[in-house]
Amino acid sequence: MCPAGKDFRYNLDAYCTLRPHSPYSKTISRYSALEKRSMAMTFNIGAQQDVSFILLVSSEQSKECPLDREGLGRATWSFLHTMAAYFPEKPSFDQQKDMKNFIGLFSKFYPCKECAEDFREDISKNPPSTSSRNELCQWLCKMHNNVNKKLGKPLFDCTSVDERWLHGWKDGSCD
Repeated sequence: MCPAGKDFRYNLDAYCTLRPHSPYSKTISRYSALEKRSMAMTFNIGAQQDVSFILLVSSEQSKECPLDREGLGRATWSFLHTMAAYFPEKPSFDQQKDMKNFIGLFSKFYPCKECAEDFREDISKNPPSTSSRNELCQWLCKMHNNVNKKLGKPLFDCTSVDERWLHGWKDGSCD
């Protein structure tokens, strides 16, 4: 296993082998061998390796350019899932209320107008569950899967949220 914090060159085949349980492996495997070779790149191994990697793969823009809709969505979901993973196990009444308010405000100011409207509609039908860290993580995973389904993307196994966003994969690839 490669030590964390070092830069290494990987191609997409190596990534799919290294991270077989990643929800992105199936998406990456759709690229042809030529595309995979042409997308080999250097990235930092760490807790967010597949998020950083998939963002780089999905965007042909310079990293100084504003995020496109797809890049913004990936970065946003990464932030939201990580925030939920570190939400208190037993949140106070104020913490629960603050998280619900955050999600509501977030849905009003999200830079993609169509996405924001869609998210507001979804949360009006299924309000955030903030009674515990696990409840919030599961609610958010279901919301993310609703979006994935609408976009024709693969669904994430919500039983793996802690492994993906908090502890790291059981195969040790995040160590």
